[in-house]
Amino acid sequence: MNKLGIEELRVKIIKTMEDELCEEEILKSYRSMSAYMGLYKDEDMKEKLFSNYEDFENLPSYIKQQFINAYQSLEMGGEDLKKLRAATQ
Repeated sequence: MNKLGIEELRVKIIKTMEDELCEEEILKSYRSMSAYMGLYKDEDMKEKLFSNYEDFENLPSYIKQQFINAYQSLEMGGEDLKKLRAATQ
């Protein structure tokens, strides 16, 4: 394994931190958009709760976060999906 100099190590650390911050922002945006796309006024899911994404984004953060958390609680993890697949075969 190559030994890295201090400067090379610093550059690698900064790059890794940038990558992680970008990934967090992408995930945050994905979850926000997923919640927006899943919100309807009616049970038949025909009428969107918000007319556009900007209206959803402009909600007070504590309200928007409640929608995001509720929608996120519906997500199924890998183990849940494996169980579901086994039950349907």
